[in-house]
Amino acid sequence: MSNENQSFDLEKLIEDEKQQKSKENSFLGKRAKKVKKNRLALIIPAGTIAVALVVGLAVYDPFAQNFRGTGEAPVETSDVEHGEPVPYEWWETGDSVFPTEVAEWSTREAPVAPVIGSGDGRFTETDAVSAVRAEAGKTLVGTNTDFAATVLPSREAGFTDDVTKATVEDGSPNFAFSFWTREGFLAEFAVMLNRLTNPRFGGWQAASEDAATDATKATLADLFTSDWLTANGAEALPILTTAKAPVEANYLPTGGTRWVGSIDDGSENVVLTYDPDRGGYVVDFSAQVTYSAWQEDKTVATAKGTLTLKLVPNYAGANSESANRVLITEASLSL
Repeated sequence: MSNENQSFDLEKLIEDEKQQKSKENSFLGKRAKKVKKNRLALIIPAGTIAVALVVGLAVYDPFAQNFRGTGEAPVETSDVEHGEPVPYEWWETGDSVFPTEVAEWSTREAPVAPVIGSGDGRFTETDAVSAVRAEAGKTLVGTNTDFAATVLPSREAGFTDDVTKATVEDGSPNFAFSFWTREGFLAEFAVMLNRLTNPRFGGWQAASEDAATDATKATLADLFTSDWLTANGAEALPILTTAKAPVEANYLPTGGTRWVGSIDDGSENVVLTYDPDRGGYVVDFSAQVTYSAWQEDKTVATAKGTLTLKLVPNYAGANSESANRVLITEASLSL
């Protein structure tokens, strides 16, 4: 090889080295910025704990009656491939998650009462279940359901539904104990209604985009008696899905919230009848429900339905796999 060619190759090698070094410096610079950003991210959460606590307290603020959102601060961007942020779809964040107003406590999936032990012991509530029920029960105060429930023993009058107090010290029955109290019934029934009418709170969001399945039935099984579950398939669940909707709608793509229902004020027809064979009250309930669903053009489609339920206490083998005291033994949704 000639000296001229050697000189040329050397110069090219030097130039290539410069370009490679420039690329490395650029990469290292970006990496340093990322490390700095990550370090900052570790510091920021400590400063936001107080804010998170305030938001957490707001979940159970009795003065926060209605909410349209996820219960979390709106998130405007999402990390995707190459780390480039892109905006969320309009129906995925902030006030647009729900097509109608919902209570803040119902913006996330409801905690289901776990079966703890057997017999009356399984009705012991966890803190999460008690907290949601307490907030839910407030929404029925002053309604027709509330007035109808005045026939039930009340905690205010000195009665208790605490299963650990069902008997006194000598083991004899505690006559101040009632399996259903007015307050306990309202709290549990309010959660039940919202699990049936709000797909996100009820845990059946996927079914709302098509039709109820066996998985949907399993998700809501703790609300029903064993007899009802044996006699009925998923299609009999009193919930509104896209497959059942009586109106055509230009639905959002997958992920949008569909057909959230709210009980029309004053439409409830509620009758409590004492059943001596059961040793407790049976409740006949019906109400008009207005369902709402987002459409792609940001308008809301609505549908009307009549929800009819018969409720019984969960004893005498009504559903030993459920930790709920109030169960559905008959159900229908007429559209």
